[in-house]
Amino acid sequence: MSSSFEVSYPVIGMEFQTEGELAIKAKPRGPSHVPGHLIIKCHHGVSHTTMCKEYQKNGHRLVSHNAVLGYDVIKVKDKLEQAQQHYNKHSCVKCAELNHYRYVTETPNDPDYKDQYGLRTIKANKAWDTTKGRKASVIAIVDTGVQSNHPDLKGKLLTGYNFVSNNKNTNDDYGHGTHVAGIAAAITNNKVGVAGTAQLNQILPVKSFNNKGTATSDHIIQGIMYAADQGARVINMSFGGSTYSTLEAEACAYALKKGAVLVAAAGNNGNSELSYPGAYPGVISVAATDANNKKASFSSYGKWVTVAAPGVDILSTYPESKYTYLSGTSMATPFVSGLAGLLAAKNRTNTQISKLIKESADSIAGTGSNWQYGLINAQKAVQAAAGKSTSTRISTPYIPQAADSGHMRQAASRTASQVFSSHR
Repeated sequence: MSSSFEVSYPVIGMEFQTEGELAIKAKPRGPSHVPGHLIIKCHHGVSHTTMCKEYQKNGHRLVSHNAVLGYDVIKVKDKLEQAQQHYNKHSCVKCAELNHYRYVTETPNDPDYKDQYGLRTIKANKAWDTTKGRKASVIAIVDTGVQSNHPDLKGKLLTGYNFVSNNKNTNDDYGHGTHVAGIAAAITNNKVGVAGTAQLNQILPVKSFNNKGTATSDHIIQGIMYAADQGARVINMSFGGSTYSTLEAEACAYALKKGAVLVAAAGNNGNSELSYPGAYPGVISVAATDANNKKASFSSYGKWVTVAAPGVDILSTYPESKYTYLSGTSMATPFVSGLAGLLAAKNRTNTQISKLIKESADSIAGTGSNWQYGLINAQKAVQAAAGKSTSTRISTPYIPQAADSGHMRQAASRTASQVFSSHR
């Protein structure tokens, strides 16, 4: 296991070329992992008391314990790499990982466009003739939080959790999560602001990222598991990093077993480097396209990427009850999550939803090389789920436990250009 965590570079400071890929000039904004932190996963049958004694003997302090996945976060005073090697060789330990940082994946831009081309591109307006979603099919946004009283979101937000501060205050103090939530499921036909992909689905805000757009692996793991335990049918993960984490992969597997659809950003590296959680098994990874259905110059790509969705100059909700345009695979991801929410409303399992999204995608330039299945097509997917199409039809509907027009509207207000640090 590598002792370093290489994060993807932000799009800020990059020079965009008229043809070909972008020239990366930006530098990573912060550290790769939490200083002095290790995440320890023990073999089955090893008692927590035994490991606590081991930590104490080595002069290490227990920070937190996850009983479900059976891992500890510990604090090491010095010689972190040496301590990691020690625990990885210990007979009781399955793996010892750094507590990696993950970064949200948006990039700044000016509000130059006047409407939401993304919804038309994926044919969401035509999909709404078949379904507008439903409240019970909850979409979890694991992110920086969501503005609780935004006029285009309030009334749709469930009570979530803040893993940064360990409380129920999930208000957005960065901006990214509110923007992502609006793309996925903003209130529609309320004569205010913008339309969301899944008009009726409720949103579960899960705050794993701080006010700088940064999260630890531990907080992400907790956020994914919490969303799954709350019964979210879809979990949106508009973030990523280049280092594989066994425990993050286990958290994703846990959520998949619970029946959630997992959707993650492919990253803004402009290359084919794997990004996690997007590259974990069972996760739908999403690349970004522009208004001409071309791969966005900043978007990561490759045969490991599942589908593509609009991700350039996307208008959505923003803190202080505003609206703004942002670009990134972060913005492409909630279009897919919103579509998954529409399909969940048709009583489909997570496996069926994933298959419907893939098989209904439109083959565009780059399909088969930049991504596997093409540009998502909400109309085809929901019609197949409703039995209105002979192609992409899947039987055996999922029965969950109890738990207006299709036109986009111009934003009521807009912010000035926002400057963020983005995907690492």
